[in-house]
Amino acid sequence: MSTPDYPMRINKLDSFFLWVASLSGLGFTIFISFLRVPVDPYLPIFVIIAVGLFIGYLNGAVFCDSFTNRMRGWNFVLVGLAIYAPLAAIKFSEGYLTSRFPNYATFETPLSVIAELSFIIIYLIGMIKITPKVYISFGLDYGVVTKRILNRTTISSVLLGISLFIFVSGLQFNLITFILFMIVTVFLLSPITIQEKRIKKLSPLEKYQDCIHVEPLENKSVFNFFMGVMVALSVLLLVVNQLPRNNFQLYVIQILALSIIVSVFGLLFGILYSDKGDMVRIKDTLPRTLTEPETEELNTIVTSANS
Repeated sequence: MSTPDYPMRINKLDSFFLWVASLSGLGFTIFISFLRVPVDPYLPIFVIIAVGLFIGYLNGAVFCDSFTNRMRGWNFVLVGLAIYAPLAAIKFSEGYLTSRFPNYATFETPLSVIAELSFIIIYLIGMIKITPKVYISFGLDYGVVTKRILNRTTISSVLLGISLFIFVSGLQFNLITFILFMIVTVFLLSPITIQEKRIKKLSPLEKYQDCIHVEPLENKSVFNFFMGVMVALSVLLLVVNQLPRNNFQLYVIQILALSIIVSVFGLLFGILYSDKGDMVRIKDTLPRTLTEPETEELNTIVTSANS
């Protein structure tokens, strides 16, 4: 049951979300103008903001009153920008930063890693600590379905930020390299569609989430296979590297190195596609009494979610 002042607070939350999205777009516009860097690498920032507004404001506030969609909008904006913006700023402002700091190229890669690791740590703390408190403050249930929806949204947000960065990075190279980058981008974007379909199945269950169990389904056979292949190839590469140097050895090393790179992509494929959806089960003992129409609706939604 929501709090008595829910309508007033939710209007303020919607206004704040619009303000943050607008301020983010304005802030990056000023940033681009100040550094006098190319505009193209920063256009995805506005794509991320647009996606967040569509999900959080249009789907969450205009088309239907959904608090979780509002939170999903925040997730896309904050997570997407936190993934893309540091990588873009570090990579595509290289000319400006190198002119100010001659040794900047040496620190570019570690800086990118530190920036993203910092985000992951901060986000996990925020997700675990802050999100439940936000739901509680609005008098809403932060149950198993809501957690699952927001977890899936986080995966989509991260993939969106990374895929946009890879796509824009590909624009900096020749046609063949760009095509390869495009393939990787599509490879990363496709799970977003899968996540959104599964979220759509879970959403109707939010009002019954105290009556159900949600179990994630996974198939890690592809991941385990490529992990074993990568370990075996790595050991073989170390052994071959110790043999006497000759042209044949160098040829074998190149093949092994290429095979390891392919295995890394296989691992990534295994991680992204190991998720097989959710198994929803109705609890044996319900915490509240449902009416007959509610029971029929719950059974229908559960059947649809498990299909």
